[in-house]
Amino acid sequence: MADDKDAFAEQQAQMNAPPPPKWRPSLRSFAYALGLFLLFGIACGQLGIWSWALQKYGNIRRVEDYPNAETMQTGNMLFATSLITILVTLGAPFLPLLFLAFLLFAVFVMNIVGAGILTHQIPFEAGSCSTSNANWARFLPDCKKWVAYEALAWTAFALAFVLFCAVLADVFAFAKKRQHKRHYLLGA
Repeated sequence: MADDKDAFAEQQAQMNAPPPPKWRPSLRSFAYALGLFLLFGIACGQLGIWSWALQKYGNIRRVEDYPNAETMQTGNMLFATSLITILVTLGAPFLPLLFLAFLLFAVFVMNIVGAGILTHQIPFEAGSCSTSNANWARFLPDCKKWVAYEALAWTAFALAFVLFCAVLADVFAFAKKRQHKRHYLLGA
């Protein structure tokens, strides 16, 4: 009977104990926070450039105002990807690491697909705003924005890939050391 009371008292003490802190200052936490901050900024840049393009060239029903349908659809896909990326970066501290790894995987796959298509479609280069393509000739004044959109897509891919690899390494390398089944990004 005394053993039952002791076990019950231990269970109550464990239930009444405060939860582990969500934020533990460490190099790991600051590195994740910096990576997420940079990814958030890149996604906001993508969002801003494509919002400008939507204001200038119209929505999805006006394909003739874009160089071609593929470029417009890729831009819209990257627009949605930037919205998803913003939500992922804002929610990352509250998500379990395996779920965060899945979301980062989705983000980097969508960014590499969009960046690859834009690299194939956009005839401009970083130092040259000239083209022999008739479809893109009317977009010469805005070539820097198109090149920046492509560059932000590649940068978002690279950063999301690095964060994905870091999260996977964190999950699998330290899985045996963790006491909690659900491991969060910035804390215990």
